[in-house]
Amino acid sequence: MSMATRFEIPTTLPSVANLREHWGARHTRNSKLRRDAQLVATALLPRQLREALQLAGGQVTLCRIARRRLDPDNNAAAMKPIQDGLADALGA
Repeated sequence: MSMATRFEIPTTLPSVANLREHWGARHTRNSKLRRDAQLVATALLPRQLREALQLAGGQVTLCRIARRRLDPDNNAAAMKPIQDGLADALGA
């Protein structure tokens, strides 16, 4: 059984690999992104779908929608807090 659910997490994902910032600023931004992703996923994904993803090892696809593309390494670094927040919501 294939089940698709789509939702957006309204946030800004900067090109983090090229930022020169204090570690505390990066930590604050990543913590907020992770918490926001967890809250949105918990609120929008039905409990049954969260349980099915946990049991079946379901697939989650993350897509960054922006005006400019990021190279693959930079995209992965920018999406990491979102990925971690979704994992938190799914109990992974």
